Amino acid sequence: MREKPLNYVSNLMGEPHNAVAESFFGTLKNELIHHKVYQTRRQARQDIFEYIEVFYNRFRMHSTLNYKSPEDYENERKTTKLCV
Repeated sequence: MREKPLNYVSNLMGEPHNAVAESFFGTLKNELIHHKVYQTRRQARQDIFEYIEVFYNRFRMHSTLNYKSPEDYENERKTTKLCV
């Protein structure tokens, strides 16, 4: 049997654990999906797309990014790389 790397974490079912992804989907459900009833999948897809592209990636601060939005974090990284 192969040993798993030290940073490997799994859930009770033995599947790999991704805390960042699980946090994202929990946030998506709590901030958007649990507050609405969608009549069609198309409505749900559009609303989720707008939440991610307009709010989540541009404005919402993330603790894993030192409390910056993904857009601000990426812009800062690009600027830092140009200055080095």
